Amino acid sequence: MAAIQGRAWSTACHALRRSLASSSPYATSTPSHWRQRLVAHRCAVAASISPRCFATNESKRNPDEKAKPSALRSGYERVKQATRGVSAIGHAASSLYAGVSSATRGFNAVYSRVADTAYGRLMRLDKPTGTHLLFLPSAWAISLASSSPTDAIALSGLFYAGSMLMRGAGCTINDIWDADIDRQVARTKTRPIAAGEVSTAAACGLVAAQVTGAAWILTKLNPESFLVAVGALLPVLFYPLAKRHTAYPQAALGLTMNWGALLGYTAASGTLGAPAFWLYGAGWCWTMVYDTIYAFQDKADDERIGVKSTARTFGDFTKPVLLSLTAGKLAMLTGAGLAADLSMPYFVGTSAATMHLAYHVFATDLSDPKQCAKAFRSNSITGAITWASVMAGRAF
Repeated sequence: MAAIQGRAWSTACHALRRSLASSSPYATSTPSHWRQRLVAHRCAVAASISPRCFATNESKRNPDEKAKPSALRSGYERVKQATRGVSAIGHAASSLYAGVSSATRGFNAVYSRVADTAYGRLMRLDKPTGTHLLFLPSAWAISLASSSPTDAIALSGLFYAGSMLMRGAGCTINDIWDADIDRQVARTKTRPIAAGEVSTAAACGLVAAQVTGAAWILTKLNPESFLVAVGALLPVLFYPLAKRHTAYPQAALGLTMNWGALLGYTAASGTLGAPAFWLYGAGWCWTMVYDTIYAFQDKADDERIGVKSTARTFGDFTKPVLLSLTAGKLAMLTGAGLAADLSMPYFVGTSAATMHLAYHVFATDLSDPKQCAKAFRSNSITGAITWASVMAGRAF
């Protein structure tokens, strides 16, 4: 541009000088007057010539620039706008994640404080695996029988809250019954009632509060569910006695822990169908496996004080029996899938869940309490895989 402008001004200057040299009015003027006129003419001519020169030279260099818009510039603008949109979405997602993370941390902090109190430990809030194991059979049944995903989500939320309350009530009742035994077992002697942190009267009040909360949740279900829920009281009350009077208390616990399969199916469908009973049987086999492993943590103390359990009853045959029960769980789940006409992903998923359970039966050293506790906790994953299998079997 500077070169073009310089050439334009130089051309104008030479033309003006030739004009002035041949023009009598300018020739007779004084030198200073001549210079003033030269400057004025130079500015005027340069102003009139320079734009035309620029336009002419630019047109010669790119004759199509004014004729059509630049496709490259247009594409660049679109990409730029899209980038700004993606960036805005990214910022919004980042802000949402930060908000959710902050809320989760706040909830976890509050939950931890409550769980660490004597009443929180009495409800086992500090050990949520038991709540998961109580909830999951009902989740299987709800997902199997619900008419829509929205209904399944709503019912699952109610059942999880109910599972937390009923598991807490069951543990509190168990601790009231077993206070004398718990004081003699290394793992349980620090429980709130056994350690004297909570009185029996206060524990009974906590049971009443939890049962009231669970009863309120029950009012949100259909009328048929009420009759099924009442039936759960018998095994709930029988389990603490089973440890004193039978060699198979885990069998009584299995009847209690999996009642949610019957209740969940009824709440979702309004009736008790064959798949519900298949799921109940699968859950019973599952409970026999994981609670026998759990009981091995206290086997030495149980033998010393005379408490019965399948860990003692099965003895050297424990792993073969547990593997047989694992196979029974898979057979029952297969029956539920066939009765409900579920698709192939269900059967593949339940097989994977069974393999996960069998692996922990094989791999766990039953004489090591820490390994037994780890194997017990892994059952949350086993149950979650089964739940996902039910949903996949219905979706696909």
